[in-house]
Amino acid sequence: MTEKTDRLFVPLTAQAFGWWQSGRRKWEVRKRAKRWGPPHVYTGRRVELRRGYSGPSLWGRIRQVRSTSLRFLPALVRLDHILPPESSFDALRVAIRAVDLECPVVAFEVYLDDPIEDVWVER
Repeated sequence: MTEKTDRLFVPLTAQAFGWWQSGRRKWEVRKRAKRWGPPHVYTGRRVELRRGYSGPSLWGRIRQVRSTSLRFLPALVRLDHILPPESSFDALRVAIRAVDLECPVVAFEVYLDDPIEDVWVER
């Protein structure tokens, strides 16, 4: 069983969890807030990606962190690493138009543990 102390807990929708599980998602993006910024989101920290609050979990480590505004996020992180190509990029464009482009966000790349070996591996 994976140790739960000092892990960053990230609840996800069923669809987003499926993208992580299949390896089609590599980055998570959250609006900057007390819990979603330094000192909580940093390189090397353990991460628990969970479907909802009581569903199955995936474990990994944060590889990179980018702190920016929505306006500049596409210049720092490939959108297809946040939303898989088969998802609706049009929906993302609509969502971005509906929010403040200066909204501060934190994006973090997660490398998932190998499910068999339970070690940190690059994917």
